[in-house]
Amino acid sequence: MKKLTSFSTIFLVILLVPFLYFFVRDTVQVEGADNVGGCTPHSLEIVPSRFSVMVNWKTADECTGYVRYSLTVQDKNGTIASSDGGFLPSTDHSVVIKDLKPQTIYYVSIISDEIRYGEDGNPIKLRPANL
Repeated sequence: MKKLTSFSTIFLVILLVPFLYFFVRDTVQVEGADNVGGCTPHSLEIVPSRFSVMVNWKTADECTGYVRYSLTVQDKNGTIASSDGGFLPSTDHSVVIKDLKPQTIYYVSIISDEIRYGEDGNPIKLRPANL
């Protein structure tokens, strides 16, 4: 019985380590700068799962916010995703983009008070986790 328990524990660890590696390695978190003000997004956190991506960010002031995403970097009018329609001002924002295709690259822009934010002026390039 003891050998069976040890084997089960080892088997469980072997299954969990790759899952945790893929989940944690694709989590991007940038700590917010203390001098960021207004509606500029900071403390960005991107958490991918197999068919969705959660995008979290903060703003110093209460601002409306949503994300736009598309399959090409040139598509600036991609699909809108929002937890509240993008109409309720807040300082903590969280949007889940659902029904994504695995192994597909998406380009995401954060819209905060109708101003587009990304990475160095471009949409953020991401893909769902490879689980």
